[in-house]
Amino acid sequence: MFTFANRIQSTFVSSKENGPLGAMKCGSFEIPAFGPQLHPLSDVQMFGCHRTDTQWSCLSAQKEIWFEYECTDQGFMTRFVGMTSAVPVFFVFYVKAEQAIVGQEIFLPRSLQRYHDASKTVTFQSNGDSFSIENQVPTKLQLIPLAGNGCFWDSDFLLAFEIPVHDPRTCFQFV
Repeated sequence: MFTFANRIQSTFVSSKENGPLGAMKCGSFEIPAFGPQLHPLSDVQMFGCHRTDTQWSCLSAQKEIWFEYECTDQGFMTRFVGMTSAVPVFFVFYVKAEQAIVGQEIFLPRSLQRYHDASKTVTFQSNGDSFSIENQVPTKLQLIPLAGNGCFWDSDFLLAFEIPVHDPRTCFQFV
């Protein structure tokens, strides 16, 4: 168990094949799964990692790509190795929340409105609480509203950060 920003409870899976890197909970918010995913984002079979007893894991769908993570008080960082431009890699968060905000735009679950542009802070709101995720490494971001039940861990949103081949890392901050 690890706590980010003194309020976000998280757990990282210690060893598993084809599973998430971990999960988070903060008040009324829940991230039932987060971890690496290959393109296409609509294929849950492309999600997950093979955890080892170290900080290193490989992607379940492409075992030649490895990554490590390191936790800080405010979030965690990842570094990928073995990536090529032929295989787009994302780091994704499956989020349960009432709405998401990117800049001035509000996104609702079960809608067709998506965000696909430069990475920005994404704020999730639910029951009057708010929770934000930001990648401090410049990249592309996709926010995709989901159905909320039946698949994708019953999540309301898929938040996907593209991992650039030229700078294969992330630095997630949670507020």
